[in-house]
Amino acid sequence: MAHVGGWLQRYVALKVLRSAWERSLAAISETEILAHADYGDPDGARGVVRLIDRFLHEGPKGGHICVVLERLGDDLGAVLRRFGRPGLPLPAVKEVCRQVLVALDYLHRELRAVHGGVRPENVLLVSPLESSGEKGLAGADLRCKLAGFGTAVWAEYARCEKMQRREYRSPEVLLGADYSAASDVWSLACLCFELATGEALFDPCEGDDFDEEDVRRRHAATCSTFCTRVEASARED
Repeated sequence: MAHVGGWLQRYVALKVLRSAWERSLAAISETEILAHADYGDPDGARGVVRLIDRFLHEGPKGGHICVVLERLGDDLGAVLRRFGRPGLPLPAVKEVCRQVLVALDYLHRELRAVHGGVRPENVLLVSPLESSGEKGLAGADLRCKLAGFGTAVWAEYARCEKMQRREYRSPEVLLGADYSAASDVWSLACLCFELATGEALFDPCEGDDFDEEDVRRRHAATCSTFCTRVEASARED
């Protein structure tokens, strides 16, 4: 949701969180990490969404933490729906992934934080997609930023829990082990594949009929098939 930010005299994005205590704890972690990211990158050149303000709103069911962020454009999910069949041009994929890598490198090495939710919906273009007009993706501004820090944690507190959407979930999370910056890199690799092909690398298993064991089996089957193809290609070369 966007609104004119009063004295700021510009549009911003407003994120209002549920009043449940676990969401409040996650919001505290999210805003702390974003505040540190903003402090260390005053020019906004490291590819992380800018935190503008945060405040508490008291509602009939308790307090809601509200996070004010810079307003960005469409997410990569919208880009894929519009241009992603059968995948985006490789130069566009490389440019987008390069920017996400810059943001993750900043989070991992300098801030010592883990994002925990790298996926198309959490990578947003700086400008609205409509600005590309009739030129298609070739005329689009592909500058983007990493957003969606609701699952972000400081690396020292990263403990096993259900995080990452199923199709981007790393093996250590599936196996119940503690996660780390490597989990973000796994998710980014899945994102790269999806941008390049227009298809998810792993079956998303939508609905409630799948448990964690089903997801693990599907991941293992996909990895086995992929490794077999790579080995066959290597032998041919």
